[in-house]
Amino acid sequence: MRKIKFRAWSPEMKQMLDWDIIKNMMAGLLLKESNANIPIQFTGEYDIGNYKIHQDDIVKHDDLIWVVVFESGSFWLRNKTRMIPLHDICTCEIEIIGNIYEHKELIS
Repeated sequence: MRKIKFRAWSPEMKQMLDWDIIKNMMAGLLLKESNANIPIQFTGEYDIGNYKIHQDDIVKHDDLIWVVVFESGSFWLRNKTRMIPLHDICTCEIEIIGNIYEHKELIS
């Protein structure tokens, strides 16, 4: 079974909070979705550069731009026209290029 890990986007600080920082905070308050912090789950997969892939990451796959989403109990790649289950592709072919909080212009 994979470990479930999160990172969080802090709109107030305008930065990602790493898992180690989150563990040192009160998890009950942090993981409650609010304007203060937005929990972002680790998919359990790594991209071509061996970086952790999280929900809300913006990735490049097959020369297309996708957003990693969590829907119906699993992770998906979604773009404007379709969705692909993350488990159906080799994540070694995915490159993380940003996330929807810090790089909105990549999906405009």
